[in-house]
Amino acid sequence: MLHFAVVKISFDSEGDQPKTSRKEMAAFLEKIRARFRVVTMPVAIDEDDGYNAIAYTSLAQSAEALNKQMDAIASFCEEEGFGRISDEAVLTDDIESIGDSEDSNDDLN
Repeated sequence: MLHFAVVKISFDSEGDQPKTSRKEMAAFLEKIRARFRVVTMPVAIDEDDGYNAIAYTSLAQSAEALNKQMDAIASFCEEEGFGRISDEAVLTDDIESIGDSEDSNDDLN
């Protein structure tokens, strides 16, 4: 069974340290894409302050493999110097459940 995750990771803003620029964020996201084979994008909390969060989606053959990958991505983010992770919002499920929820919505109409 194939499992998926949609994750948003927010980073702490440390004092006077400026937010990550668009160019820095693009390079960082490309590293994540290349290393983990996930789809990533920056999330701007406040356009004037720059980026302080990322979002990514991932697929794996098992829930365990998906959890390991999410842990590895979180560790990678902290190691790359973008700051400590302040929040991680995660939505996980298996692909089979998507069809089930759509069928149940059709029954309501």
